[in-house]
Amino acid sequence: MRSFLFKNACLSLLLMLFLGSCTKNIADSANTTAADRTGTEQLSNGNQSVTGGGVTEELGKLSTFTFNAVKKADGSVTGQLVYQIRAVGVNIKLVIDCINIVGNRARMTGNVTHIFGQEATQAGFAVGDRATFIVEDNGEGHDAAPDEISDLFFGDPNLDCDFIPDITYLPVTGNITIHH
Repeated sequence: MRSFLFKNACLSLLLMLFLGSCTKNIADSANTTAADRTGTEQLSNGNQSVTGGGVTEELGKLSTFTFNAVKKADGSVTGQLVYQIRAVGVNIKLVIDCINIVGNRARMTGNVTHIFGQEATQAGFAVGDRATFIVEDNGEGHDAAPDEISDLFFGDPNLDCDFIPDITYLPVTGNITIHH
């Protein structure tokens, strides 16, 4: 029993350190003025952007995610995804470099920069892999259907955002917002 608790405590500590490194500048940005900010809120001013976060169920366990991506006027894209898939014990950070928005759906693609979890290693996923996911913004309010997110798909090095397939989506408890 102690070994189990110790292992869970160690895994929790590693996850907190990982998520802390991904969000290190949040506290710093709270102490700046609007004129000093260079984060997503300023970059998205007038540009296409997709933001969101929430919880969904995969393989009977909750997964959590948060992401943001902005397509600037020059066509370049900045953003990231942090995804914890508890059912398989995998944590992933993806730097997003591509957005394609069609209606209320957006596909984002990028490179994996961090990946933790034995299952990911056993499946052959690694830092540097290209991965893509799709989100659906179904509006706001209690009458709106839940927003949705697809699985995270790993692909070949040329994976981009050109095609949005009609695939199965997972309902989200949280919010996804697409700005055209």
